[in-house]
Amino acid sequence: MSIEILSTLEEVDFPPEQARAITKIFEQDYQHLATKEDIKYLEKDIKSIRGDIKSIQEDIKQMATKDDLKLMATKDDLKLMATKDDLMATNVEIAKIKVEAASIKYDLIKWVVGAIILSGSFQILFKYLLNL
Repeated sequence: MSIEILSTLEEVDFPPEQARAITKIFEQDYQHLATKEDIKYLEKDIKSIRGDIKSIQEDIKQMATKDDLKLMATKDDLKLMATKDDLMATNVEIAKIKVEAASIKYDLIKWVVGAIILSGSFQILFKYLLNL
């Protein structure tokens, strides 16, 4: 990409030092941008996590209440079922997944905004260069 930028700048009679400096700046910024594939991969991960969360929520909806268990199960049966600690551990895992999904969403937004800003910068730069 740097050779293309450098060539374009030199074609419009930019001084070589300035062309190299601008190319170097774009190279540094370009390395931090997400590609379309990166964004698609993150979107796929987010969809997968959302599906997992929905599945867990459905599982929780299907769980019996204490009153249901009292009607259906004996004390020995209840000893074999999940404890409050087990349920709390599950809730902690769900919370971790939600935090991770939020983090991925934030990163995705950050990269998309960066790509938009860089795209706008390129447009302004090339309009300026073409008007020289």
